[in-house]
Amino acid sequence: MVDRLDESQYKMLREAFSLLDIDGDGLITAGDVQTFLLSFNESFSGEDIEEMLKEYTVEQKPRLDFAEFLIMMSQLVSKNNPEVEASDRDLLMTFQAMDSGNKGYLTVNDVRAAVDLIGENWDDEQVNEMIYHKKKDGRMTFPDFKQMIRGRK
Repeated sequence: MVDRLDESQYKMLREAFSLLDIDGDGLITAGDVQTFLLSFNESFSGEDIEEMLKEYTVEQKPRLDFAEFLIMMSQLVSKNNPEVEASDRDLLMTFQAMDSGNKGYLTVNDVRAAVDLIGENWDDEQVNEMIYHKKKDGRMTFPDFKQMIRGRK
């Protein structure tokens, strides 16, 4: 989904995130997201926003970094525009690019390498939570990856 954003959408979301991140810690809160969505006449309750953040963040606290914000916003857009959703083929290619050694699953090390490659600054806890939050065995298979990217339970 994020790969379906054009450059202007990406820049707009990057700028919005920067404006919302008032304290400059690289994280935004439910209140920040609610303010952003209200600027587009999208009305969500505080509870709805909290639930969304819990779904998209890898932290225990419902706050988003830029990568998580992009995924959430892309999924919100795709719910209104289903044609925006990435194809299974696109997701498989992404998964395979991340899967070092062609093991058939992603590990914490694979996620760390991908996060570092795109220039995000995640600590070990965030990387671990991305894998272990959904998969207790530490192995994220392609169906798990696809489910996470598409925001389905």
